[in-house]
Amino acid sequence: MAPSFLPDTFINSSLGMYFIMSKVDQDIKLTQEARNSISRFCYEECHALCCHKGFLPLNTVELLAVTDGKETAEVTKIGDDRYSLFMGKPDAPCPSLKDWKCSIYKNPNRPKVCGDYPIFLDRKKKEVKLSPRCTAVQEGKFYGYEAKMMALGYKIAKPHRYSEFEFMNVK
Repeated sequence: MAPSFLPDTFINSSLGMYFIMSKVDQDIKLTQEARNSISRFCYEECHALCCHKGFLPLNTVELLAVTDGKETAEVTKIGDDRYSLFMGKPDAPCPSLKDWKCSIYKNPNRPKVCGDYPIFLDRKKKEVKLSPRCTAVQEGKFYGYEAKMMALGYKIAKPHRYSEFEFMNVK
């Protein structure tokens, strides 16, 4: 349940636009703001480290978008319409990464996990999961957003940095 000090609706005047937002949408908006807040950091300081390590879960459509339809030895089929792309070799980051930028960032078939990273919102459990492998998470760059999410009744989960929780149950 949301804190009592938050009204059922409120007026948001960011960017000079006024609209009414329900408490239900505040968690999604805060999560997206948090992700957007680190975009410059990811490019200038971190150099998209998340795209250089680990495994990326994909469905067929996402796989074709990431690999541009080209075969790669780094892909393993892990189920019906489920694949895993290994990005752990120094010379083999995500195939869509060009000059530390995602070349398919605006592609509607970009993997969902890429768009959600490093903040995963579980609305049913009222839990925010922060990837412990993300440099911005390690440096505490989401502290203000964590406090706001807790004010909305969310728990903040920070698993061990070698955990692969963010890639579980991705559909």
